[in-house]
Amino acid sequence: ATGLSVVCVVSMLIVGIQTGEKWFIFLCAAFIGASFGFLPYNFKPASIFLGDAGATFLGFTVASLAIMGSWGQVGYSPMIATATPVLILSVLIFDMVYTTISRIKNGTVCNFRQWLEYTGKDHLHHRLVHLGLTEKEAVIFIYALTLALGLGAVVLRNGKTLDSFLLLIQATIIFLIVTVLMIVGRKEVSEKEKQS
Repeated sequence: ATGLSVVCVVSMLIVGIQTGEKWFIFLCAAFIGASFGFLPYNFKPASIFLGDAGATFLGFTVASLAIMGSWGQVGYSPMIATATPVLILSVLIFDMVYTTISRIKNGTVCNFRQWLEYTGKDHLHHRLVHLGLTEKEAVIFIYALTLALGLGAVVLRNGKTLDSFLLLIQATIIFLIVTVLMIVGRKEVSEKEKQS
Protein backbone atom coordinates (compact mmCIF):
# COMPACT_ATOMS: atom_id res chain seq x y z
CA ALA A 1 0.00 0.00 0.00
CA THR A 2 2.82 2.40 0.82
CA GLY A 3 4.68 2.02 -2.48
CA LEU A 4 1.50 2.35 -4.52
CA SER A 5 0.50 5.43 -2.52
CA VAL A 6 3.92 6.96 -3.20
CA VAL A 7 3.56 6.36 -6.95
CA CYS A 8 0.14 8.07 -6.90
CA VAL A 9 1.32 11.01 -4.80
CA VAL A 10 4.42 11.53 -6.99
CA SER A 11 2.04 12.02 -9.94
CA MET A 12 0.00 14.44 -7.82
CA LEU A 13 3.20 16.27 -6.86
CA ILE A 14 4.17 16.74 -10.51
CA VAL A 15 0.71 18.13 -11.32
CA GLY A 16 1.00 20.36 -8.23
CA ILE A 17 4.29 21.71 -9.60
CA GLN A 18 2.56 22.36 -12.93
CA THR A 19 -0.25 24.29 -11.20
CA GLY A 20 2.16 26.10 -8.88
CA GLU A 21 0.27 25.29 -5.67
CA LYS A 22 3.01 25.47 -3.05
CA TRP A 23 0.91 24.21 -0.15
CA PHE A 24 -0.09 21.16 -2.20
CA ILE A 25 3.53 20.53 -3.23
CA PHE A 26 4.62 20.62 0.44
CA LEU A 27 1.86 18.19 1.49
CA CYS A 28 2.78 15.75 -1.29
CA ALA A 29 6.50 16.05 -0.52
CA ALA A 30 5.89 15.42 3.20
CA PHE A 31 3.80 12.35 2.40
CA ILE A 32 6.46 10.99 0.03
CA GLY A 33 9.27 11.66 2.52
CA ALA A 34 7.45 9.96 5.39
CA SER A 35 6.64 6.98 3.19
CA PHE A 36 10.26 6.65 2.05
CA GLY A 37 11.27 6.59 5.71
CA PHE A 38 9.00 3.57 6.23
CA LEU A 39 9.56 1.64 2.99
CA PRO A 40 13.07 0.24 3.68
CA TYR A 41 11.70 -1.51 6.77
CA ASN A 42 8.74 -2.91 4.84
CA PHE A 43 10.61 -4.68 2.02
CA LYS A 44 11.07 -8.43 2.33
CA PRO A 45 12.00 -9.63 4.85
CA ALA A 46 9.90 -6.94 6.48
CA SER A 47 10.62 -5.85 10.03
CA ILE A 48 7.69 -3.40 10.21
CA PHE A 49 4.21 -3.94 8.77
CA LEU A 50 1.72 -1.23 7.88
CA GLY A 51 -1.40 -3.01 9.11
CA ASP A 52 -5.02 -2.01 8.58
CA ALA A 53 -4.73 1.23 10.54
CA GLY A 54 -1.72 2.36 8.51
CA ALA A 55 -3.31 1.40 5.19
CA THR A 56 -6.50 3.22 6.17
CA PHE A 57 -4.49 6.33 7.05
CA LEU A 58 -2.61 6.20 3.73
CA GLY A 59 -5.84 5.74 1.78
CA PHE A 60 -7.51 8.61 3.60
CA THR A 61 -4.52 10.88 3.04
CA VAL A 62 -4.21 10.06 -0.67
CA ALA A 63 -7.97 10.52 -1.17
CA SER A 64 -7.80 13.84 0.70
CA LEU A 65 -4.96 15.02 -1.53
CA ALA A 66 -7.01 14.05 -4.59
CA ILE A 67 -9.93 16.13 -3.32
CA MET A 68 -7.82 19.10 -2.20
CA GLY A 69 -5.78 19.42 -5.38
CA SER A 70 -6.65 22.08 -7.90
CA TRP A 71 -6.51 19.94 -11.01
CA GLY A 72 -7.57 22.67 -13.36
CA GLN A 73 -7.20 26.42 -13.49
CA VAL A 74 -9.47 29.09 -14.88
CA GLY A 75 -10.01 28.34 -18.54
CA TYR A 76 -9.30 24.61 -18.18
CA SER A 77 -11.91 22.04 -19.03
CA PRO A 78 -13.82 20.52 -16.10
CA MET A 79 -13.26 17.18 -17.85
CA ILE A 80 -9.49 17.59 -17.37
CA ALA A 81 -9.94 18.59 -13.73
CA THR A 82 -12.03 15.46 -13.14
CA ALA A 83 -9.99 13.05 -15.24
CA THR A 84 -6.62 13.95 -13.68
CA PRO A 85 -7.16 12.53 -10.16
CA VAL A 86 -9.29 9.69 -11.54
CA LEU A 87 -6.41 8.59 -13.79
CA ILE A 88 -3.88 8.92 -10.97
CA LEU A 89 -5.97 6.78 -8.62
CA SER A 90 -7.51 4.52 -11.26
CA VAL A 91 -5.69 1.32 -10.22
CA LEU A 92 -6.92 1.74 -6.65
CA ILE A 93 -10.44 2.64 -7.81
CA PHE A 94 -10.53 -0.31 -10.21
CA ASP A 95 -9.38 -2.81 -7.58
CA MET A 96 -11.99 -1.63 -5.09
CA VAL A 97 -14.84 -1.60 -7.61
CA TYR A 98 -13.91 -4.95 -9.18
CA THR A 99 -13.52 -6.81 -5.87
CA THR A 100 -16.74 -5.27 -4.51
CA ILE A 101 -18.77 -6.31 -7.54
CA SER A 102 -17.15 -9.76 -7.50
CA ARG A 103 -17.89 -10.26 -3.79
CA ILE A 104 -21.52 -9.16 -4.16
CA LYS A 105 -21.99 -11.36 -7.24
CA ASN A 106 -20.48 -14.38 -5.46
CA GLY A 107 -22.52 -13.75 -2.30
CA THR A 108 -19.40 -13.27 -0.18
CA VAL A 109 -20.75 -9.98 1.18
CA CYS A 110 -24.43 -9.17 1.60
CA ASN A 111 -24.42 -5.86 3.45
CA PHE A 112 -22.33 -2.77 4.04
CA ARG A 113 -20.84 -4.00 7.32
CA GLN A 114 -19.68 -7.26 5.74
CA TRP A 115 -18.19 -5.27 2.87
CA LEU A 116 -16.17 -3.16 5.32
CA GLU A 117 -15.02 -6.12 7.43
CA TYR A 118 -14.32 -8.71 4.73
CA THR A 119 -10.71 -9.56 3.97
CA GLY A 120 -9.98 -11.84 1.09
CA LYS A 121 -7.43 -12.99 -1.43
CA ASP A 122 -9.32 -11.63 -4.43
CA HIS A 123 -7.51 -8.35 -5.01
CA LEU A 124 -5.45 -7.56 -8.12
CA HIS A 125 -2.09 -8.51 -6.59
CA HIS A 126 -3.45 -11.86 -5.35
CA ARG A 127 -4.83 -12.70 -8.79
CA LEU A 128 -1.55 -11.78 -10.48
CA VAL A 129 0.30 -14.13 -8.13
CA HIS A 130 -2.22 -16.88 -8.97
CA LEU A 131 -1.41 -16.30 -12.64
CA GLY A 132 2.19 -17.26 -11.93
CA LEU A 133 3.88 -13.97 -11.13
CA THR A 134 6.01 -13.80 -8.02
CA GLU A 135 4.91 -11.34 -5.33
CA LYS A 136 7.69 -8.97 -6.40
CA GLU A 137 6.68 -9.20 -10.08
CA ALA A 138 3.03 -8.55 -9.20
CA VAL A 139 4.00 -5.46 -7.20
CA ILE A 140 6.22 -4.18 -10.02
CA PHE A 141 3.38 -4.76 -12.53
CA ILE A 142 0.95 -2.77 -10.38
CA TYR A 143 3.50 0.02 -9.82
CA ALA A 144 4.17 0.21 -13.58
CA LEU A 145 0.45 0.29 -14.38
CA THR A 146 -0.13 3.05 -11.82
CA LEU A 147 2.88 5.01 -13.07
CA ALA A 148 1.75 4.75 -16.70
CA LEU A 149 -1.72 6.04 -15.87
CA GLY A 150 -0.26 8.72 -13.59
CA LEU A 151 2.00 9.92 -16.40
CA GLY A 152 -1.08 10.11 -18.60
CA ALA A 153 -2.64 12.39 -15.99
CA VAL A 154 0.48 14.57 -15.93
CA VAL A 155 0.41 14.90 -19.73
CA LEU A 156 -3.32 15.56 -19.59
CA ARG A 157 -2.67 18.74 -17.62
CA ASN A 158 -1.61 20.46 -20.85
CA GLY A 159 -4.23 18.76 -22.99
CA LYS A 160 -7.66 19.57 -24.28
CA THR A 161 -11.05 18.04 -23.50
CA LEU A 162 -10.62 15.56 -26.36
CA ASP A 163 -7.26 14.49 -24.91
CA SER A 164 -8.85 13.76 -21.54
CA PHE A 165 -11.59 11.76 -23.22
CA LEU A 166 -9.04 9.72 -25.20
CA LEU A 167 -6.90 9.08 -22.10
CA LEU A 168 -9.98 7.88 -20.22
CA ILE A 169 -10.80 5.53 -23.12
CA GLN A 170 -7.20 4.27 -23.03
CA ALA A 171 -7.48 3.68 -19.28
CA THR A 172 -10.76 1.82 -19.81
CA ILE A 173 -9.11 -0.46 -22.39
CA ILE A 174 -6.20 -1.10 -20.01
CA PHE A 175 -8.62 -2.04 -17.25
CA LEU A 176 -10.59 -4.32 -19.56
CA ILE A 177 -7.32 -6.18 -20.14
CA VAL A 178 -6.65 -6.25 -16.39
CA THR A 179 -10.22 -7.52 -15.82
CA VAL A 180 -9.53 -10.43 -18.16
CA LEU A 181 -6.34 -11.16 -16.18
CA MET A 182 -8.29 -11.08 -12.92
CA ILE A 183 -10.95 -13.45 -14.26
CA VAL A 184 -8.25 -15.84 -15.47
CA GLY A 185 -6.56 -15.53 -12.07
CA ARG A 186 -9.85 -16.40 -10.39
CA LYS A 187 -10.23 -19.49 -12.56
CA GLU A 188 -6.67 -20.52 -11.65
CA VAL A 189 -7.56 -20.31 -7.96
CA SER A 190 -10.74 -22.36 -8.50
CA GLU A 191 -8.82 -25.07 -10.38
CA LYS A 192 -6.13 -25.25 -7.66
CA GLU A 193 -8.82 -25.58 -4.98
CA LYS A 194 -10.47 -28.43 -6.90
CA GLN A 195 -7.15 -30.27 -7.21
CA SER A 196 -6.42 -30.09 -3.48
